[in-house]
Amino acid sequence: MIETSGESLNVPPPDPSVSPTSPAPPSKTPRSPQFWGIFASLCILSFVCALDAVIITTALPTITAAIGGSTQYVWIANSFVVASAVLQPLLGQIADVFGRKLPFLASTVFFLVGSAIAGASKNPATLIGGRTVQGIGAGGLYILLDIVCCDLTTLRERGKFIGLMSSFAGLAAALGPALGGIIAEADWRWIFYLNIPICGVALVFILVSMKMKTGSTSQHFANKPKLLRLDYLGSAIFTASTVSLLLGLVMGGVQFPWSSWRIIVPLILGVLGLAGFHVQQAFSSNSMVPGRLFKNRTTVAGYFLTFISSALIQAVSYFLPIYFQAVLGTTATISGTNFLPYAIGTLFFAILGGILLAQFGVYKYMHAGCFGIAAIGFGLFTLLDTNTPKVAWAFFELISSLGLGATISTLLPAIMAGLPEADVASITAVYVFIKTFGYVWGVTLASIIFNAAFDANLHQISDSSLQAQLADGAAYAFASQIHELQASLDPRVLETEYGLETEKGNADSADTEFTSLLYVLASLLTVIAGKFLHSAYVNRNKPIATHSWVFGHLPIFGDFRKAHPPDINVHVFHKWFMKNFQTYFPGLDKLPPVVYLDLWPMGPCFALVYDPVGVSQFTQVKSLPKFHSIQGYIKPLTGNLDIVSAEGQFWRIWRSVFNPGFRSSNILALLPEFIEDFVVFSDVLRGLCGESNTWGPVFTLKEKATKLTFDCICRVTLRSNEVRGFFYRRMPWHQLEVVRNNRTMHHLIKPYISAKRSSAEDDIASRKSTVVGLAVKHLNNLSSSTSKTQLDEETINVIIANIKAFLFAGQDTSAATICFMMKCLEDNPDCLSKMRHEHDAILGSDPDDAARVLKETPQLIYNLPYTLSVIKETLRLYPLAASARDAPTFEMSLKIPGSTTQYPLKGFTPWPAAPGIQESPEYWPDASNFMPERWMAVEGERLYPRKDAWMPFSLGPRNCIGMELAMTKLRLVCVFVARTFDLKQGWEEWDRATPSHMVNGQRLYEVDTGPVQPKDGMPVQVRLREQTLGC
Repeated sequence: MIETSGESLNVPPPDPSVSPTSPAPPSKTPRSPQFWGIFASLCILSFVCALDAVIITTALPTITAAIGGSTQYVWIANSFVVASAVLQPLLGQIADVFGRKLPFLASTVFFLVGSAIAGASKNPATLIGGRTVQGIGAGGLYILLDIVCCDLTTLRERGKFIGLMSSFAGLAAALGPALGGIIAEADWRWIFYLNIPICGVALVFILVSMKMKTGSTSQHFANKPKLLRLDYLGSAIFTASTVSLLLGLVMGGVQFPWSSWRIIVPLILGVLGLAGFHVQQAFSSNSMVPGRLFKNRTTVAGYFLTFISSALIQAVSYFLPIYFQAVLGTTATISGTNFLPYAIGTLFFAILGGILLAQFGVYKYMHAGCFGIAAIGFGLFTLLDTNTPKVAWAFFELISSLGLGATISTLLPAIMAGLPEADVASITAVYVFIKTFGYVWGVTLASIIFNAAFDANLHQISDSSLQAQLADGAAYAFASQIHELQASLDPRVLETEYGLETEKGNADSADTEFTSLLYVLASLLTVIAGKFLHSAYVNRNKPIATHSWVFGHLPIFGDFRKAHPPDINVHVFHKWFMKNFQTYFPGLDKLPPVVYLDLWPMGPCFALVYDPVGVSQFTQVKSLPKFHSIQGYIKPLTGNLDIVSAEGQFWRIWRSVFNPGFRSSNILALLPEFIEDFVVFSDVLRGLCGESNTWGPVFTLKEKATKLTFDCICRVTLRSNEVRGFFYRRMPWHQLEVVRNNRTMHHLIKPYISAKRSSAEDDIASRKSTVVGLAVKHLNNLSSSTSKTQLDEETINVIIANIKAFLFAGQDTSAATICFMMKCLEDNPDCLSKMRHEHDAILGSDPDDAARVLKETPQLIYNLPYTLSVIKETLRLYPLAASARDAPTFEMSLKIPGSTTQYPLKGFTPWPAAPGIQESPEYWPDASNFMPERWMAVEGERLYPRKDAWMPFSLGPRNCIGMELAMTKLRLVCVFVARTFDLKQGWEEWDRATPSHMVNGQRLYEVDTGPVQPKDGMPVQVRLREQTLGC
């Protein structure tokens, strides 16, 4: 027997051999004959239930002629609809508590008994009673058919199977009116009697072949007896309120005018009752419609789209036949034939939508596109008139069916995507009720517009008795009979209301246009609402952080901002979220490796990756393009001709051109020249020391360090002493200066590039080559092979753009790291002492002699392992940037070690959570402590660093080209600054004039909107190092 627990028929775990870029396809497990037999039975029941909702429409005149009740046709037709809706949420709760079998059996029995009563009825009251009992059974089956289908399939596959099952319901809706007329001509009672053998066979097969899912074990009140788990009070309030509301909607404008108290009172009572039901559910311990079903924005948006979609589908299904019969003057049979393009198109696209959802797993853009197409289709309906060619209205029908059909099979999986599997029954019950409610509104709202437009022209009818017949909403009821009344109507009424041909000529149906325009607006509204769908993939086992249905995940960032000073850098979010994740993932004891965040409309949807292997899959295994905002950030400076923001072949060519200048051998050759800059920097700090080893005045270390790092980058790029200060002053720090300073820098740098063409060989011979010199040499080799004699203007522009990028990017990040490193050494004097001891051992005991020693033997700079460990540990705790990548437009999933779950990236901007990874206890013992010793540990020891978990310079081919230069500068800072001077932060004096914000008890924290910067440039004081014993 097939157990519908969702396990035996679920998608198997992904194959570990699948590439991380592979999509997660639906299950390839062959379906058994039992499965297809059960599914066929579900489709049959779906067909029969949908058929009985509409089959009576064309048979109603025959039935009322046989048993009477022409004045009660509204109840004969609509008692089924009202009864099917009112008990749906309760039946969902019953299916959740008692399992599927009991309510499934009861619903089928109600449907069969109601069919028998209706078929045997001899008066209208009995027929209405039978239709009511039928409706109760059909309402339960509507829910349980979807629930059982969900139990049989995985979430990702459900769209496909729901689409197939819905196609049978759609086929019934299309064939129902015609079948009703055919059967009624023979014996109308068989309209109902045929249900008994068809449903009976399907029911027996399902009950014998399938062991249905038992009651949920995850109920919050699982310790109560089952009968006490039901929400009796809520059910009573909901049933009474829904009946009242639906009665008003069904009778309004048909049996009574909308202004009648018989309509107004039920509507008011229904609305008030539903409001009371909402309050009651909030305080109920066993609520029938749990509030958690509406806490997710995706789910709420899905429910809203379901309502609009159902209303639009039903409205078209009712009003296209009116157009064919009342405007074109066709018979009911021809009208049904003309309706087939819409009916068949809807069925086809419902199946296609489900298949596409199963294949690609994405629903957000599908829904937006579908409702956009539907809006176009409804707009085209406004063109319908008596002269519209058949090809045109058939095409209009197909466009609308494409837009609406695909939503039939894809909305329920979208709603379920953000909620637990244990809530399938409750979710489906609410979904089916909203869908039914939408069907009622689809006809009601359009009929209101139709009748209101007719009443506005009622005075033009010449026959007063006919005027009375058509007033107060009866026009809609007579629409299909308009040709019999044509002689009594003023031609203007015919033109205005029905678009008929008269002696005055053709006229468009104004009310039809207005109604179609209303549908256009409704469709466009659903496109907007579709933006609130959480852009998640239809895959299970991916925890989603607490999600607001209005604001998405923006409240999480609001909490982050509230917990930090206003100038905090956004990169700190990664660490903060890692430490506070349980607030947003209640019940989880471990942070998910990939955190999906929906920041619409303030930003894109992000995938924060907290696993180093996951990060490597989109930075190394497959290097995705950098986030597009980086291009906008640096464009004013470089025009995006730089290797920082460039992509593709352009980046590959120019990265290879500039790589030689940043190699360690070239940096080492330039080390004696760097030392000159550090000696000058040491002299500047000496001038800021107090007398007699006392602390000097407060100054900002970042400003001094920036000038130092700028000098170093100028040396490595151009080796020009004369222009370094000029460059620094002319860097376009402010937007207003960009154009003028860029032009000035271009004119200044260009001669140096031209000069390097002739001096490049001399540079190589001296083993001291600048970045530009090596780049020009590389280009010289290319030009000699192509017979070029000089660098063209385009090439020079690219070189200048990259020089500016190196100056801009390199000086800022290196200077910030110097600040944070000095803070770490101040906070950890033992580490500072160990590092100074290493310098004494390798470079000699006299700090002032370090310049001479390193100039004579530059290689010694690489013989300082503890110093290197201090630098690496600083960059671990204070990574300065973590570049996001552009969201892939193709299928790509991350695979995390130890998990079979695949995390899709399509549609999400992957963002390495480097600050979180580098301070995660999962990868770093004593993660929050500054421990340089971890970088000297050997494999197998507790502190040994994990591979790829340290990424301050990024990973893969797009790593920082200046990494070796940055590490060399930081080594020299340790030798010439930390060894010679004592440094402390000067916040006490600084805070007299500025706010004293703190983060984690620290006055120095990460700020700025781009790369991380130290707060206020890190105010400090310095003094000459105290020469204590043992240091």
